[in-house]
Amino acid sequence: MRARAGAVLLLAGWVALSAANQHSIARWEPLTVLVLGLAAPALLALLVATRRSGLGPLPGWAAPAALVACAVAALQGRWFGYLPADVQQASAAVAAGGAVAAAALLLVRRAGAAVAVAGASLVVTTSLAVRYDPVPRIDVWYSVDRAAAGLLTGDNPYTTDWYGSPGVGDAFTYLPMTAVLLAPVQWLLGDVRWGLLLALLLAGWLLARRRPAARPLVPLLWLTPGQLVQTEQAWTEPLLLCALTAVLVLAGGGRRGGAVGALAAGLATKQHLALLLPSLAAWRPVGPVRAAAAAAVAGLLCLPFVVADLGAFLHDTVVLLLDYPPLPLSPNLYIALLREGHEPPFWLTGLVTLVAVLGTALVVRREQPAPARLALLWALLLLVLNLVNKQAFYNQFWLSGVLLLVALGLSAPAAPSPSTSGRERVSTSA
Repeated sequence: MRARAGAVLLLAGWVALSAANQHSIARWEPLTVLVLGLAAPALLALLVATRRSGLGPLPGWAAPAALVACAVAALQGRWFGYLPADVQQASAAVAAGGAVAAAALLLVRRAGAAVAVAGASLVVTTSLAVRYDPVPRIDVWYSVDRAAAGLLTGDNPYTTDWYGSPGVGDAFTYLPMTAVLLAPVQWLLGDVRWGLLLALLLAGWLLARRRPAARPLVPLLWLTPGQLVQTEQAWTEPLLLCALTAVLVLAGGGRRGGAVGALAAGLATKQHLALLLPSLAAWRPVGPVRAAAAAAVAGLLCLPFVVADLGAFLHDTVVLLLDYPPLPLSPNLYIALLREGHEPPFWLTGLVTLVAVLGTALVVRREQPAPARLALLWALLLLVLNLVNKQAFYNQFWLSGVLLLVALGLSAPAAPSPSTSGRERVSTSA
């Protein structure tokens, strides 16, 4: 397959995946599950087809066309949220207008202006969400925001109850760096959603900082279908995206110490990033020693909370998640089978997870892929795991989707940097 054709197909697949993912929020429909389910074999086929050619540069019309699709998705009117109707419509108009304006600027080769417009749109929609839905009716916001706020007074999030939470109110199911990283912003601005906004902006900056050809992907990263809901609900995947983008950019550019730090922060933020550790250990720019060092640092970051109350820590971060019942609106194969009266046994989902994780690590060990291709492999791995995860929701599929954009961005050549001219680099082609 030609490299440019592969890039166009990948972007088209991202549009379909993201639109279906937005449509899946708080509703369960077989067609949505079918689209998300077919995304995995389609991505696998693309990985095989582009193994030699990699991903070429996107034609100039591709990113603008995808942005128009994002605008249509923002305006389609069937998306979930708790904002007042008029504010929701205003948010949709801002997102759609920003996407169309960014598309127009890209067509006249004003990528920097397009990025600025998209960033401004994201800031405005976040402002509307925080202003008009200051206390979202979701347990994620209650636990993350209150945990971050409580660190200022020395509260242990793993022994705190979240009064008023509409869901889980007696557990903090994240690893501690979720609260620690968001705490300074919460203390200053009063809401962790500003911190998640900063993480998303930083991920875009990291992707395009030394890759001018990657700039057209940044508006797509910030205006992904469903981003309005993600912002309002305070889902924490932007932290993971920022960490993974930093790992790929820094390790691929020879800054391996920084990559270890970013990986450690990510590992201490949310549990399932540990599933990427075998593939990083098999990848020479990180390798087993640095991967182990990152895991050790992550353990040290978690240690104060473990020492404070080991039982509470294990209950919230492991036991509760394993015992939690399936989410009936999870748009995946697990729930599809459950709705037909066949609940997949735990050993089967565990086996799928083990095979997918080790299989990805073996592919990485054999191929030693460029950072862009590694991002694609991660996207496929997380997508497969989401399809058999009884609790997968929009935010988990969102991370798989935006990794496709990261792959497209990293396939663009990096501008030479005097600070890295003497260091070993990894090829940027996928």
